[in-house]
Amino acid sequence: MPVLGVAGARGQGERLAALLDPVTERLDSVVLPDCGHYVPEESPEALPDHLLPFLRDR
Repeated sequence: MPVLGVAGARGQGERLAALLDPVTERLDSVVLPDCGHYVPEESPEALPDHLLPFLRDR
């Protein structure tokens, strides 16, 4: 199953990808700068830029 990990740099950052990598074979990961734990609330304009292409390409 393809997995998209989206984290804020001031939240989980790169740790999210490190946690998901061992349990999936198809991981795409994004770390958004100037964002904390609540990605949809803190970066609502950036999230669709990553989410929509991920969903469209599957």
